[in-house]
Amino acid sequence: MLTEKQKSCYEKLFEITEKNMLESGNEMILEKDAFLSCVESPVADTDVARLSSMSRMAFLQSMYTQTLYAFIDEWLFDIARKREKQTDYDFKRGVIEDIKNNPDFRYNQGFIRNNIYNRDDSKQSLIVDFAEYRFLYGIYSNYKKLPQGFRRGVRRLFGRRE
Repeated sequence: MLTEKQKSCYEKLFEITEKNMLESGNEMILEKDAFLSCVESPVADTDVARLSSMSRMAFLQSMYTQTLYAFIDEWLFDIARKREKQTDYDFKRGVIEDIKNNPDFRYNQGFIRNNIYNRDDSKQSLIVDFAEYRFLYGIYSNYKKLPQGFRRGVRRLFGRRE
C-alpha cells in the first residue's frame, strides 16, 4: 500500500497528465481510480474487495491491467457495452469469470484475492490450473516440432482424426 504522500503524488501526476491530454485534444482512457489501484497493488496479485467500490469501468480497467497486464483498448469497452444491462454484482462477477477463463491469466500466474463475487476461489486451484496449462503448452510446442509422420502416429495414439 502507498503512503498518503505517495498517493497524493500519483494523483497529482495523473491530473497533470490528464490536463496535458485534454490540451492536446485527446482524453485519458484509464480512469483515475483504476490508475491508482494499479499503482497500489503488487504485481499479479489483485484484491477484489478493495476494487469493489469502484465504478464499473474503473473496475473493468483495474482488473484487466492488473491480472492480464493488458493495455486498455477498444475491445475492453466492447465488453462493458455487452454487459451494461446487468446489475453491478453480475457485471463484476462476469468480468472476473472472463479473466479467470483467459489463458493469459493462467500463463502469467495471476492471483485474485478476496473475491467477494465468488467465494469458491482458492490459490491452490489456480496453481494447479497454471501447472496443467504450462504442461500442455510444453507438450504442444514439442509436438509441433515433430516430423509429420510422428505427429500422425501421436494423433492415432490419442484417437484424433487425421
